[in-house]
Amino acid sequence: MGPSYAHSLTIRDLEKGEPFIDAWLEDQVENLPFPDQFAKLNAFITILQNPDVYTGRQKEELRHFYLGGIFLQSSKVSASEEERIQALAESLNHFRRCLEPKTFPANPSYYAQWQIGLILEKLGSSWPEVQEALLDAQVFYNKRAEAVTYVIKRLRSNGQIGWAYVYTQVAQAQYTGKIPPDTTWGVDPGIYLWKLTNYHMSVCNRLGNSAEAAKAYRELWQFHKENPNYFSPDQVQQLFKNQQLFAHE
Repeated sequence: MGPSYAHSLTIRDLEKGEPFIDAWLEDQVENLPFPDQFAKLNAFITILQNPDVYTGRQKEELRHFYLGGIFLQSSKVSASEEERIQALAESLNHFRRCLEPKTFPANPSYYAQWQIGLILEKLGSSWPEVQEALLDAQVFYNKRAEAVTYVIKRLRSNGQIGWAYVYTQVAQAQYTGKIPPDTTWGVDPGIYLWKLTNYHMSVCNRLGNSAEAAKAYRELWQFHKENPNYFSPDQVQQLFKNQQLFAHE
């Protein structure tokens, strides 16, 4: 006889986010000794590969989704580069397969496609391919901005400031002040509250668009005054430096 599970995994469990599946997996290996985190994650993979763990509709897509996540975790603690690449390839395959039927819930679908883009970059794909994969996340759920924010950061670091401006202008208008109703699966509230405004300010400043940069700075400063706990000491210090930069705008 195989192992029994007090709670089989269902599609509804996705609504509970990462904390649920993390706790569920910990319950399955409670009191079992593991020499390291890699070994423990391998035990999780074995559990999640078992079809009997899942019940209800879309159980195969759910299995691929959770396996995509656990292989991604495994890649971060792999002992060798070969193992890391193999784990990333497994993660990529499982995330892609969970999206194949096009019927998976919107928010975890966004997360899966976002991770596909990030994994492609880790595996050495070209930036145009990575960017396309990241932007495809919006197709699944257009209320989230983590993937497009990563695109903005990379365009800025690549020196593609004109394109970064195109995306920050649209993203700031579309997402600032609009935290998604479902905050599971990697939602970063800071993106919606102030980070997009910060990126827009930076990009405008690098383009020489001082008036628009100053406007974004004033919005950022006002948010900081009202919500100081969202900022680290280093971020506050940078805000004060920018205050001198835009003092006369």
